[in-house]
Amino acid sequence: MERKISFGDLQKAVTEAYEQFKTVGDGQVDPRVEGADADKFGIAVVLPSGETITVGDTSVASPMGSISKIPALTTLFEQVKPSEFIGKNACGCRCGGGTKPAKPHIGVSAKGVRLVSALQPQGDPDGKMDIFVSTLESLVASEPVLDDKLYRSLVAKTQELNAVNALAAAEFELFDDSVPSIDMYAKISALTLTATQYATMAATIAADGYNPVSGGNAFDGEIAKNIVGFMAAKGPHKMAKPWLASTGLPAVSSFGGVIMGVLPGTFGIAAYSPLVNGHGVSVRAKKALAYIMQKLDLSALSSSRVTIVKE
Repeated sequence: MERKISFGDLQKAVTEAYEQFKTVGDGQVDPRVEGADADKFGIAVVLPSGETITVGDTSVASPMGSISKIPALTTLFEQVKPSEFIGKNACGCRCGGGTKPAKPHIGVSAKGVRLVSALQPQGDPDGKMDIFVSTLESLVASEPVLDDKLYRSLVAKTQELNAVNALAAAEFELFDDSVPSIDMYAKISALTLTATQYATMAATIAADGYNPVSGGNAFDGEIAKNIVGFMAAKGPHKMAKPWLASTGLPAVSSFGGVIMGVLPGTFGIAAYSPLVNGHGVSVRAKKALAYIMQKLDLSALSSSRVTIVKE
């Protein structure tokens, strides 16, 4: 079954979401994101055709945080079959089938560290970082900017928490040396993008690896379903199941205030506001994306294939 939605209706829904939630004052700026303006709010949508909708503050750069796992996964799935990584000791620990231990608290995502540790080339952190950045640039059709102050503060936090020993004590399995793996994940978490760049990344995934802005292929389209599946399972921090059930939008979030979502074959979308709730999820962005999906009756879980058409 196919559905058609006019570009005008999509644009109207995005504008309505912006206007309805731009004055919401719930939440607070994450202390790691120094200097972020609490009033900033923007929504960007990029279609596989390259057409773009932007409303509000879509040119404000915000750190990737956990969203960095998406280009990292894209890089990894280009290097190995998804099943090889997903199926191998998926819990991240040498637990031997017993009770899964708590994730070690190391100041950054332990699973994010494990993910970048699996990237090739092993034992070459500079080469690994170069490949990651190349993948990221092909996804967003532009360059990220490193927030060096944030990067240094994240590294300092991992050192304060003795991250290397914490991972070892928890028997948390890595595929490469822990020190450069922790450092790399801290660095990619501190890379910043704008809402428009995030939406471009999402649109590239929605278009099976074709970047509608650059006009080039960013990755093998066969792995798009694995990336979207990861996003659907993960969801915005601490709210994967209720989010997917209520919005039908595979999405990931950053402590910086971005939620990035993919509606396969239809569009990539991102909303930004630095005011986050207790789980580190942007309050305005969450409300805005849910409104747009529900207003237009969209869902990645629907049997309908949706096409956005010009009037």
